[in-house]
Amino acid sequence: MFDLSVTSTDLKSVVVDVASQKHGELDYIKTPLAKLSTNQPTLKFRCDDANDMFEFRVKFENDFTGEISFRGVILSQV
Repeated sequence: MFDLSVTSTDLKSVVVDVASQKHGELDYIKTPLAKLSTNQPTLKFRCDDANDMFEFRVKFENDFTGEISFRGVILSQV
């Protein structure tokens, strides 16, 4: 789960994803900014190789004016 908030008047959504060094992009979700205050973006992926490395990324589809607060990623085992 991505713990983030975005304040902007000209941005409509944010894209978050998780990528593996060995397998590339594993999952992503596009979330409207209006939903960030009630639903933090959550992705599901598998980690079968202890030697793999992962990136947790926040992307925007266009330039915008505003502020991003990225507090981290919360991992849990399912």
